Amino acid sequence: MRKLFTDYDVWSFHKPEPEVWNWKRTSPDGEILLEGRGAFGSFDDCVADARRHGYTGSISVTS
Repeated sequence: MRKLFTDYDVWSFHKPEPEVWNWKRTSPDGEILLEGRGAFGSFDDCVADARRHGYTGSISVTS
C-alpha cells in the first residue's frame, strides 16, 4: 500500500556516523514514510537527495 504524505510530515537530517549524513520523512504519528538510501558524505548532497524526493523546506546550519 502506498504511504500517504501530508503537509504535516516532518523531515529530519541526521548523522548516523561521524562523516555521513542521511535524511528521513516521518508522519505526525512517527511512521517513517521515506528515508535516504545512501550515505551522503556532505550535508549539501544529503539535502539535494531529499529535494529529489519532495523536500521543499529551507535549511540553516550554524556551527
